[in-house]
Amino acid sequence: MSGDSSAAPSAAARKAAHQPGFFRRFLELLLLLVSSLAALFFFKSAEDAAAEKKRLEDELRRVRRRRRGPSGGSGDGGKCAVCMDNPLEVALEPCGHVCLCRDCGARIDACPVCRAKVEQKKDVFLST
Repeated sequence: MSGDSSAAPSAAARKAAHQPGFFRRFLELLLLLVSSLAALFFFKSAEDAAAEKKRLEDELRRVRRRRRGPSGGSGDGGKCAVCMDNPLEVALEPCGHVCLCRDCGARIDACPVCRAKVEQKKDVFLST
């Protein structure tokens, strides 16, 4: 009997040594929770930054429009060739035409002036 009792604890001890401990598993789950919360926080802050950027761009567009007045400053030359409302903000490559606002520039694949295929779009800031 005494031989059986000494063999049983050693087998149980070996089994316990091969299984990850409760504390280790708890730390892994805690680390997973913290990393998930950090990812959610950073995603939310990036989303907030994008919304703030959009709000500031819209405010800048309204200020430019107000400064030019109802006539657009120099006739229709300072307004988008597509929507005829927003100021010029995008230069098209390779033709070089500056004829679109940022909103219309995101949707256009060919230059509205010369119909050249647009390879690249660049933001521009025109002084008034």
